[in-house]
Amino acid sequence: MENTSEIKYICTGGCGGSVTEEEYNAGKTVCGDPDCPKYGQPFEKRIHCTECGQDSPEEQNHQHTNSV
Repeated sequence: MENTSEIKYICTGGCGGSVTEEEYNAGKTVCGDPDCPKYGQPFEKRIHCTECGQDSPEEQNHQHTNSV
């Protein structure tokens, strides 16, 4: 079974900001949108499903059911 998820860091302030794990590790760790209520606040780690696009908290188990 192929891996359909990746780590992503997102802003929860509504601006839609997100960075990859590589960008986060390179120092891009806070929201940079001055119009966002979470401006300057740290991004939150999420597991991004590349199959459906959903971002889930790390502790949440995200699954798809295969319809035949």
